[in-house]
Amino acid sequence: MNELFRLRIRFAKAGRLRWLSHLELTRAMERLIRRSGLPYAVTQGFNRHMRFAPGPALPVGCAGQRELFDVWLTAYIPAAQALGLLRLAAAETIAILDVQYIAGKARGLQATHTISDYTVELEANRAATGRDNSDGMTASSASSPKIPKLTVSNLQAAMDEFIAQGLLEVMHKGKLKHFDLSTLIIGEPLFEVVADSPDRFRFNCTLLSSESGSLRPEQLVLAVFPEQLSVRTIYRRDLREP
Repeated sequence: MNELFRLRIRFAKAGRLRWLSHLELTRAMERLIRRSGLPYAVTQGFNRHMRFAPGPALPVGCAGQRELFDVWLTAYIPAAQALGLLRLAAAETIAILDVQYIAGKARGLQATHTISDYTVELEANRAATGRDNSDGMTASSASSPKIPKLTVSNLQAAMDEFIAQGLLEVMHKGKLKHFDLSTLIIGEPLFEVVADSPDRFRFNCTLLSSESGSLRPEQLVLAVFPEQLSVRTIYRRDLREP
């Protein structure tokens, strides 16, 4: 068998692309590679198709700033030339950031790149600003924390207290999923205020995916602040190895 060359493509999933499912995005990348004219390899067997390996999936509606996609080529094309061909084929649909060759027998992206850096853009719900509450407490349910005011420091304290409990239970598609926060959260998640917008915040966190399931950043935020905050946008800033 002739030597194959494994090209790793880094791209951005943004704008309208964030509404594509993982399967739809994979098909879009496959079509892009075909248009580029790169000499892609095909699998053997009855159902022959392009040999590729997508990175870990993003939920529908979540953008990605540095996503990954591997494709095997039958001939070596200089990385700069391959990048130019891909960008030309992509036009304004998918932003191709860079490419590089890696070892053909390296483990797959979904097995190696298990760390995701996320940012969640949040907005305070009108009823949760605390402006109309006579006792000075923000609106909350029995399961959400009572905080005097939606400030970065108060949000941070409530999140830290919740994470210290170590367990998050999420109902998903009729099944109760259990997440061990002590192993799935890397470092300290941080809140920050959006400049000139006192009722808008950013939540930055780093999460580890596992075979048992992946915790989504908005699940963590809304578990702590189900009534106080609403999610505006979510994006994965980076995807990397441990």
